[in-house]
Amino acid sequence: WLISVGVGMIAMTTFGYVSSVIPAMTMKGLSLQTALLMMTVTSVLGFIGSYFFGYIDQKLGTQKAAIILCIWLVVGIACFFIPGSLGAWGYVLLMGISIGATNNYPISMTAQVFGRSGYGVAYGVVYLIKGVFQYLCYAIQGWSLDCFGSYNQAWLIMLILCVISAVLFYMADLSPQKDPIETSKQ
Repeated sequence: WLISVGVGMIAMTTFGYVSSVIPAMTMKGLSLQTALLMMTVTSVLGFIGSYFFGYIDQKLGTQKAAIILCIWLVVGIACFFIPGSLGAWGYVLLMGISIGATNNYPISMTAQVFGRSGYGVAYGVVYLIKGVFQYLCYAIQGWSLDCFGSYNQAWLIMLILCVISAVLFYMADLSPQKDPIETSKQ
């Protein structure tokens, strides 16, 4: 549960970013062309981010790497609130790199805990719970736009959820467990 909810909340931020970067940047006063360029840069950064955070995962371990990603996301979201193009580009840089990383951790955490033999069953459960949380980003963003006319409140909520995710990852026991299929037969 801790893995599923934690990765669902960090995935929520990247889904929210991708779905709102262009309108959010135009709301901040940037041109549509600049916002489209930012989305293009995001794609390249996501590719780099997957390898970058994969390297951190290999060197420090999945749990520490996931906590670092949460802190990275908090800083990235904070850049959203910095006025002008400097804050906008900081937001794009940090969030773009994180896009490639957020999909690494559900897989590596599940494999670390349940191994190759239990991965298939366990990941199905992790993926389902993660999906429920990650798709809540659309409801949060819609509420923020409807009630306040901007994405600011949505990003404040997601910033708080990233902090909660870091705490969940810290609390999670990622030591290898028994195969979920064998456990259910007992």
